[in-house]
Amino acid sequence: MPTTSEYRYEGFPKLWHWLQGILWRLTGSPAQADVLAVAMVALVCGYLKSRFAVPLAWSWLGFLAIPETQIELTSTMIDLPLNAGLTLAILVAVRMLVHGGTSNRADIALALAALFVAANSKFQLATVALLFWICIAALAAIQVASRSPRQRVLLFIALALAGSIVLTPKLLWNLYDFGNPFYPITLAIGPLHLPGQEPMLSSIAMSDAIVHWPGPLRWLASVLEFDAFRGRPQIWMLGQGDVLQSSPSFRGWILRRTSLRWLWC
Repeated sequence: MPTTSEYRYEGFPKLWHWLQGILWRLTGSPAQADVLAVAMVALVCGYLKSRFAVPLAWSWLGFLAIPETQIELTSTMIDLPLNAGLTLAILVAVRMLVHGGTSNRADIALALAALFVAANSKFQLATVALLFWICIAALAAIQVASRSPRQRVLLFIALALAGSIVLTPKLLWNLYDFGNPFYPITLAIGPLHLPGQEPMLSSIAMSDAIVHWPGPLRWLASVLEFDAFRGRPQIWMLGQGDVLQSSPSFRGWILRRTSLRWLWC
């Protein structure tokens, strides 16, 4: 692969990549890797049915009403299934808040498994998954009525540490192997400089129309989908296609992660 792709392959987590490869090997067809994405969305639908009594047809058709979901269900893109894993963890947290008096052990284990898949398959989801897990661990510790306050704190610490190990093995390995958990991205956080092969913000990471905006404003514009469709020959597409870098909609989806640089620096 090109040098930049080799760096990314070395540093990025690859669990979903491995799962797709295993399915390809078992079936003899690379197209069967798409079944994984369908399975993750179906799992969310099943959880909505079992815990919130949402009819399967409602949730499934609700997902299919999103054009990007239709596209990614029939492609090998990893965004949809991994976001489905995060959604599953959020639903577990919601159930714990609504039904705090019931046993949630199976739900918590399911959330950790879903977050494990997400965090070990995509860099941008590692810290998000860890944050969700800490929230779930806090809820689990608070809702154990039979424990003393000290035991609840110890339970929270134990769950948080266990989840941290489960959710960040690639980050820890990168720290050991490259001296930077986020390799190949070069990071500078105050006086701390972590070596890498690529800058955090590429020259083609966003539209020329907003490149000089402050980071928080870029992030807000992206979250609100501000001017997200102007200059696009097709409204819905997987990549940038024919969208020019001068267009306000160029790489609008990527701003949510590149604009977070203002939180680091």
